[in-house]
Amino acid sequence: MYFTGRNQYQTRVIHDGARLFKTKCVTRIQAYWRGHIVRKWYRNLRKTVPPTDAKLRRKFFEEKFTEISHRILCSYDTNIEELFSEIDHCLAINRSVLQQLEQKCGHEITEEDWEKIQIQAVQRGVSECSIC
Repeated sequence: MYFTGRNQYQTRVIHDGARLFKTKCVTRIQAYWRGHIVRKWYRNLRKTVPPTDAKLRRKFFEEKFTEISHRILCSYDTNIEELFSEIDHCLAINRSVLQQLEQKCGHEITEEDWEKIQIQAVQRGVSECSIC
């Protein structure tokens, strides 16, 4: 009789310990899962809402600009050699225009010439500099 009571007590202790261990495991799993969800939510929030601090805000927008620029560049199927060739062609045309201008003018614009140009622009009603 004494022997069976002891076995029941040991069995109850084992079952109580197993139940306590399962409860601790479940609690730990739930805590990790909730932490994962909150961190995921916070990372998403950090990606979409700019911070209030000026330095962090600037870094946020720099990263956004870089990300958008990268996506734009990746979306275009650009032949780099063709792009550089076009840039070289445009530079050559601009250089020839500048050389022709230098040949016609033959000298740098003086302050008097610049004042005349400004007066003519004002008489025409131009309020903005065409170069700028």
